[in-house]
Amino acid sequence: MHLKVAPRSRKIWDETRKPNAPKSSLLRAILYELQPIRFSTIDTTFFEKWGRYYLEGIRIFTMECIPIVVKSLGKFLKKRSIGWWCKVLGIVLYWHMIKFLHRTMEAGPIVLILTALIAIFTYGLSDDTGATADGRMSAYAVFNQGFQSMMGDVDVENLIAQHAGGGGGALAFRQQQQQQQGEDRWEEEEEEEEDEME
Repeated sequence: MHLKVAPRSRKIWDETRKPNAPKSSLLRAILYELQPIRFSTIDTTFFEKWGRYYLEGIRIFTMECIPIVVKSLGKFLKKRSIGWWCKVLGIVLYWHMIKFLHRTMEAGPIVLILTALIAIFTYGLSDDTGATADGRMSAYAVFNQGFQSMMGDVDVENLIAQHAGGGGGALAFRQQQQQQQGEDRWEEEEEEEEDEME
């Protein structure tokens, strides 16, 4: 099968064979052959029209939308406090520290895991954050002050009383009664001692 060579291609290659041809002519011929599409055979008016259309859209966007976004962003950033900027700076410095540690010692994931654990057990469990700061209790007792559980929460004693059968429920009920009787006796003894002192 014989491929038909375009006349322009032959003309370019003929120029490279001349004895006084510049070295750039060989490069021009190779680059011409490497073109996947011959742009001289394509009608480019369609592309020019759509190119102008999109460039006009980009011009309108840059002239009208970008200034609005920049003004809004400027207002937002001006309203931020110094504490907020310090937090942002701290996060950026922390991120660069992690990148440095990861490059030098490949310890980035370890540092991230340790940071997450520290954040959970310090900031996440503190009494002045989250639901407990508003005076509400969390559904998870570990997040409440003194590990207080919510009313109706299920714990081990409740499970024993509810699901262990008659013996377990009776045992839990008996223990509760004994505690109550012990407290009543304690109160009676205190009252008797106060009466004797008078």
